[in-house]
Amino acid sequence: TGAPLGPIAGADQLPLALSSNLPQLGGNWDLTCSEMESSAQGAFFFFGSSAINPGIDLGALGAPGCSAYSSNDLGAAFLVLGNGAVTYSLPIPNNPAFAGAQLTVQAASTSSQNAFGAATSNGVTGTIGL
Repeated sequence: TGAPLGPIAGADQLPLALSSNLPQLGGNWDLTCSEMESSAQGAFFFFGSSAINPGIDLGALGAPGCSAYSSNDLGAAFLVLGNGAVTYSLPIPNNPAFAGAQLTVQAASTSSQNAFGAATSNGVTGTIGL
C-alpha cells in the first residue's frame, strides 16, 4: 500500500509516483517509478524494514512537499532514466522463511522543482506471499 501522503509537484509536473506488483516467493517484486522529469538522471529506490507514517517532512532540506516514508535501513538501488519511468525488479528467493516478511520502499529522482534538487515518491510496503 502507498503512504497516505504524497509529494507536491509544480504546476507543470506530476508528483513522482511509485507502484508495484505483489511480491511472491520465487518471483520478482517489480517496482516502477514514474512521472520523472524529462531532465532526470535516474531514480533511487530506498529499501527499509519499516514504514514511516505520516512521513518525515523534507522541507527543511529544501524539498517542500516531499517526505520520507521508508526507514531506508536495508539499502538502495540506482537505475538509469527510461523515458520518464523506470522499473527495478527485486528477486524474491523461493524460500518459505521469507513468507510474510515485509519490506518498505520509496523512490527519489532528480528534480528542478526545488532547491534540494530531488523529488520523492509515495511509499510502498510489500508483504511477501506464497
